[in-house]
Amino acid sequence: MNIKVLTNSLLVMAALFYSPALFASNAIVGKWKVVDSKSGVVKSISEVTEEPDGTFSVKIDRFVNSLRKENPYCTKCPPPFHNKPLLGLKLVWGLKPGSKPNEYINGYALDIDSGKIYRGKAKLSDDGRRLKMRGYVGTSVLGRTEVWIRADE
Repeated sequence: MNIKVLTNSLLVMAALFYSPALFASNAIVGKWKVVDSKSGVVKSISEVTEEPDGTFSVKIDRFVNSLRKENPYCTKCPPPFHNKPLLGLKLVWGLKPGSKPNEYINGYALDIDSGKIYRGKAKLSDDGRRLKMRGYVGTSVLGRTEVWIRADE
């Protein structure tokens, strides 16, 4: 086999192996600014992590521009979240990569203000800077979407 052909083949294989598309499933991992959908003010910084089972979850890292005390508790939340500190509390869990690029589905979302648990899904923008988090009841049509902005920390 020609050395040049072998070298080119190895380069192509390396490019495919290190392709960002192969790592797209964990593209949402990191810290995000959670923006209040009504006021447009950043409420908190939350962190998306990948769980050992390949699903994704979200925890509150810290509050920003908030009237909440330093580390309040989730007093309206159902068990097992009831009276747990909000910082570090898992707000979203069970998100799985969907069939479409940058789509995450079949998760659950906890509303810390009402204590209700909703179905959840997420969609990452093509540039990876915005994350649309949607909580809904029954069908996705009956829900609310928050747009999170990647935190550059």
